[in-house]
Amino acid sequence: MLESLIYVRHGQSIENLLYHLVEKGVLYSYKYPPLWAGMKNGHHPLTTIGQHQIRLARAWMRENGIDWDFAYCSSFVRAVETAQIIDPDEEWIIDPRLSEISVSDLYAASGVWDWFQDINQRHAGQRIAIVGHGYWSIRLRQKIEGWSEEFVKELGFNLNGLHNGGILQYEFRKNRFRLVCPHKPGAVNEKWQPIGGCYGEG
Repeated sequence: MLESLIYVRHGQSIENLLYHLVEKGVLYSYKYPPLWAGMKNGHHPLTTIGQHQIRLARAWMRENGIDWDFAYCSSFVRAVETAQIIDPDEEWIIDPRLSEISVSDLYAASGVWDWFQDINQRHAGQRIAIVGHGYWSIRLRQKIEGWSEEFVKELGFNLNGLHNGGILQYEFRKNRFRLVCPHKPGAVNEKWQPIGGCYGEG
């Protein structure tokens, strides 16, 4: 079993920015500016705001003594740029299995669990860092924390998951876990819970 896992969602990308502007009514259609027209999803870079978000995440991790033995990163440009800001000297392992998924894609959801089991076996007793995407983090939490499919879809469709530059941190003990970050004092996540069967939607 892993000792710990820290998951960082990439900073704001050009696609995240456009979605935000449409949602706020600043733009009336989800249309890329000429500079980005035709660019594939995996090639969208971080915005200036996204870079700042990750510098803040990096500062928090350093202040709290967060460290790891191995570091994994999605192959998407926005994730690779995020990883390089977090630690440019780290030998990040680029893993296409960490790429963005659709929240409604159940096949991709099973792939998240397959990845987690693989990493558990490969890095037993070690600390792992991951830079990935929002929907991927929701599916990871579902598998670890035992969320229902209905709860996952509610999170995903409302874009209520991990925000850009957000951090998840788990500690593991045998087949149990506790969620260290985000931390809510007095919440059930302070206790060790069985993987795949904790407080679910509470």
